[in-house]
Amino acid sequence: MADQKSRPQDKSRNQKKSDDQRSDDQARSGDLFWAVIAAAMFGVPTIILGSVTTAWADTTGWMLDHQVLVPATADPVVRLPATDGAGLDWARIAVAAGVLLILTLLIRLVSAVVQAGASRRP
Repeated sequence: MADQKSRPQDKSRNQKKSDDQRSDDQARSGDLFWAVIAAAMFGVPTIILGSVTTAWADTTGWMLDHQVLVPATADPVVRLPATDGAGLDWARIAVAAGVLLILTLLIRLVSAVVQAGASRRP
C-alpha cells in the first residue's frame, strides 16, 4: 500500500522536473532570439558602414583619376569629406549645379506626366 501512495508523488515530481526543463529550454531559445536581434542591430550596420567607406575611397580615387574632382594641391573651393582635401572648383560646381537642375526638371516632368495619366483613368 505504501508503495502505491509514493507512485503518484513520483509522477508529480517527474512532471515538475519536465516543466522546469521546458521553461529552461524556452529561456535559452529566448536568449538566442535576443542574441540574433542584437547581432543584426549592431553587426549589419557595421558591415554596411565598412562597405560604404571602402566604396567611397574607391570612388574618390576614380573621380580624381578622371578629373571629376580637383586634388587638394589645386586649392578647391568646396572640399569633400574623407577625400584628403580633394573637392570641386568653380567650373565643376557650375557643371554639378547644371546637372542637378536638369535632373530636377526631368523628375518634375515625369511626375506631371504620371499625374496626368492617373487623372484620365476612370
